[in-house]
Amino acid sequence: MAALFAVIAGLIVVFRVIRPPAGVKKDPGLNILIITLDTTRADRLGCYGYPKAGTPNLDALAAGGVRFENATCQVPLTGPSHCSLFTGAYPFVHRVHNNGSDILPPEVQTLAEAMKAAGRTTAAFVGSFSVDSRFGLGRGFDVYDDDFAAGQPFKSLNAERRAGEVYAPFARWLDEHKADRFFAWVHFFDPHIPYDPPSPYKDEVRLKPLRRRDRLHG
Repeated sequence: MAALFAVIAGLIVVFRVIRPPAGVKKDPGLNILIITLDTTRADRLGCYGYPKAGTPNLDALAAGGVRFENATCQVPLTGPSHCSLFTGAYPFVHRVHNNGSDILPPEVQTLAEAMKAAGRTTAAFVGSFSVDSRFGLGRGFDVYDDDFAAGQPFKSLNAERRAGEVYAPFARWLDEHKADRFFAWVHFFDPHIPYDPPSPYKDEVRLKPLRRRDRLHG
């Protein structure tokens, strides 16, 4: 199973090229899964030399693939940074400069649109309102799961959900489409402040009080 691992200044991006499972009669070729983790520091991951990281899965991806040592994002904000990632364009080109207000213009093609045009099944499962489909990143995806609070008619600007709530619908989708030639994106927001890890991880870390300037939404 080939893998490509990249770090982009505060946004961890994991590319996984997945071969079809054994027993699947249809050979769809290589599938592509992109996993992004918000506000994750490279110098706190084991694969980047931090011995206390406790990140065995990310470390395994890095060891089995390609680890980039010098990669930076174009803007330190979730929405605009993902727009650059999925369009290959600078913010002055795709014109998304802030979270929650700017919308990706329809004339700027996304990676998902290109993948869809190439015949792939496409899907995304995201964890934060900053990448809600209303801001344009949903274009090209057959499925764009941004249901942060099931049953609620409105989403708040700070709407988000834990990794488990993002992964569960993705796992169901993957099981249904494992024979397809697909392009999928999974976005986890959990490392973002205010950091509130679930047990048993909460018991293993000591969280420091946030300074006022650290509370800005990234």
